[in-house]
Amino acid sequence: MNPFQYVKYLLESLPSAKINDIESLLPWSKSLPNCCRVPDTPSNVYPKRKKYYNEKGRLHQVLLKLREKYNKLDAENS
Repeated sequence: MNPFQYVKYLLESLPSAKINDIESLLPWSKSLPNCCRVPDTPSNVYPKRKKYYNEKGRLHQVLLKLREKYNKLDAENS
């Protein structure tokens, strides 16, 4: 949903709406105009997720240090 367009549509439609029309103004109604909806594109349906191991940032460095520490402790206990 496009919140701004949906609220705008509601404010324009509600003054002339009848009690029976309220169902068609709900967000899940199939009769809403296309301006209220965001088109389904691959970019907004399946957002790309960054994987921590492809990044060489702070999180990657911390995870490497934890792995080294764990390996040292494991070697000492063996």
